[in-house]
Amino acid sequence: MLTTRVFRPYSSAPTAPASRHYWIPWGAAAAFRGWVAIFGRNPRHGEARRRPGYVPQQIGFPQLLRVGEILSFVRNAYPGAVWDDGVTDAMRLDALWRRQCSELSGGEQRWVALACALASTLDLLILDEPTTGLDFGMQERVWSLLEAARERGAAVFCATYF
Repeated sequence: MLTTRVFRPYSSAPTAPASRHYWIPWGAAAAFRGWVAIFGRNPRHGEARRRPGYVPQQIGFPQLLRVGEILSFVRNAYPGAVWDDGVTDAMRLDALWRRQCSELSGGEQRWVALACALASTLDLLILDEPTTGLDFGMQERVWSLLEAARERGAAVFCATYF
């Protein structure tokens, strides 16, 4: 089991270049030098791309879709992963289930994105500032859920200011 937390100093500068290192293991960008393997494969290989869950710093869901539709879409996008309804129950998403993404606050959107990654029981979680926009109580719940994912065998790679 691996947990890596990348700490970055606070800066008001744009973080897009700093976040690029997350794109590489997820397969969205190539390494500038050297090479990266995810579970023994090139991250751009289809099989390797099905195993990590990625939560970016900037969340962008289609505004007209409902939370339940987003979760169903993600559930079907990872056919090899076992969907854990216990995670979505623990995250208390029933209150958000029928709401359109355009109605969600930034913290609620982050909560849904985290649910997509955590409920899929994937082997690797790549999280860029997973607690941004969440109140302290929700932040504590995120760290507990990530610890539970780590205990079940997932590798967790995340950047945070905390």
